Amino acid sequence: MKRFLPPLIAGLLVFAALSAARWMIRPQPVPPAEPVLLNLPEMLGCWELDVGDWEFTAADSTWSGNEPVLPDSAIRALLVPPDQVLLLPDSTDEWRRAYTTYRASPVSGPHDPRLRDYLRWFLHADTLWLVWSDRNVRAGIALLAEGDRLEGGGRALIEGRGTDGGRIDGRTAAAAWKVNCATGLRDVARTGPRP
Repeated sequence: MKRFLPPLIAGLLVFAALSAARWMIRPQPVPPAEPVLLNLPEMLGCWELDVGDWEFTAADSTWSGNEPVLPDSAIRALLVPPDQVLLLPDSTDEWRRAYTTYRASPVSGPHDPRLRDYLRWFLHADTLWLVWSDRNVRAGIALLAEGDRLEGGGRALIEGRGTDGGRIDGRTAAAAWKVNCATGLRDVARTGPRP
């Protein structure tokens, strides 16, 4: 028994040393990145938008089909945002009533002319929201700072247009870059909000 004791102690010491070394060199958890807080002065100006195709589904149980739901052409036209949008510091409407959102003006692209009246924007901490609505459609795009651009997605709720009069839910991916309002070109030195 005495001859097995030294190798057993040596084995236990080696095991303890390897366990301690493994514990010491294990990957440390990376703390989550701090959100980039957006502010009003940096957001003002022209932004190029890249919005994907909308995918529509039924938003409630009144529609039970298996095929995707497609809204009519007038509704789809209202969901096409401009290619470029100008974010303004004006928080009033055409009757000079104050709002908690700011006015946005379409600059270019095949957007519906009604967007000139409906398009608004606001900041919520680290997210830029572009929103618009009419009687039947409520739509918005939420964008977070990701490096030199803003990335996120869009959502639209369309009332009473499903096959049984139910709501249609639309979703899409979206991104935006700061551009020069005069030229429409991306500002290479500064294309997004600063961290």
